[in-house]
Amino acid sequence: MGEADRSPYAGRYGQAGSPGLSIVESPRGLELIMPGAPADAATPLAPAGDDRFQLAGGSATLGFSRDARGNVVALSIGGGLELERHPEENPPDYAVVPHRAHDPATLDAFEQLYLRDVAAGDGRVVEYDLAVPRSDFLDWVCSSKKLLVHGSNAHDIAVFVPRRQTLGRLQGQSDSAVSACGDGLWAMAYAIIDRARMRGAFHNTMIPYAGPSGRGRLYHLSIARETLEQSPPPFTEGTVYLLSREGFSRLSGPPPLNLEWSCPTETRPLARLRVGPRDYPLLGSIHGHDDRFARRFLALRDAMLREAREITDLADGYMLILDPRPGLTRDVFALCESLRRAFAWIDLHVHAPPPPAPVELTLRGSSGLRDVLDAAIRAARANR
Repeated sequence: MGEADRSPYAGRYGQAGSPGLSIVESPRGLELIMPGAPADAATPLAPAGDDRFQLAGGSATLGFSRDARGNVVALSIGGGLELERHPEENPPDYAVVPHRAHDPATLDAFEQLYLRDVAAGDGRVVEYDLAVPRSDFLDWVCSSKKLLVHGSNAHDIAVFVPRRQTLGRLQGQSDSAVSACGDGLWAMAYAIIDRARMRGAFHNTMIPYAGPSGRGRLYHLSIARETLEQSPPPFTEGTVYLLSREGFSRLSGPPPLNLEWSCPTETRPLARLRVGPRDYPLLGSIHGHDDRFARRFLALRDAMLREAREITDLADGYMLILDPRPGLTRDVFALCESLRRAFAWIDLHVHAPPPPAPVELTLRGSSGLRDVLDAAIRAARANR
């Protein structure tokens, strides 16, 4: 097939430093596949209108966007997650974790450990004394006992209080809540990466796959390259907390956005399992990415907060009043563009009349938006 005959949709879509996804052509037509997954785990796409396709099974719709010349430049999944043509020539693939079936003796050992240290629900430390990896036990309690897990560097959390310290692609990820997930390896990453040494964004994705050759999970974990290259490496001992699903609801959206569960009220862990870098089978698969975009966003955000003459608290965000200066409008719109690309659910409004009138920037979206910005705003007010 020549380049001229190639489907305009075929290619890789994603962000710098991420595997993204691939649209490929096969004898069956267009298919979506996650890079690194077995070839038979591809999902067929059925035409559903102009530049639109339906994933097999009707799980989601893909919509492709074109530029002014008619070239396909991006796709969106379910009208939410948006990915552009991948900017990297050789982006990383996902790490593949095939499903492992355990023998009856191991399953019985899991059950006995659960009954001894988890079923009582009193928050005790799990005295792990099994030969199989701790990650296998966490996967088992998530799938067989329908528990949720939460990873942290802290070892002594007795009660989880609703709050939000990071923004998510979905608005539900940025509401004040107790967060958890149903995947042991995903939670372990948050336990063993030293958050005190982290700078910039942490990319942590899990996507299940299935095909005739078997099923499993795909993982992509990436931290800022300068953090990953620190000596000693930025890993530590942590704890994975086991939580009941009671009171939690699952966020909607395609994987990995729907992996997260949230609870709007305080919750106590049933038990806790200590883990360390040696317990994490994907330690060697953690990538380092160029974090200039995140650093640029943080620099713009902090500069706007320091510069604001007035910051008004809103129920679901803030309004900033900024005195005019050369380049202010450019910087405000650069900040808005960063927010729009990363967090489409945030409502942004800019009122920029001719000088000497001040510029007004309003950011609204959720109580979690306030949670995330509170510390930065307190720091800006203290440094005036």
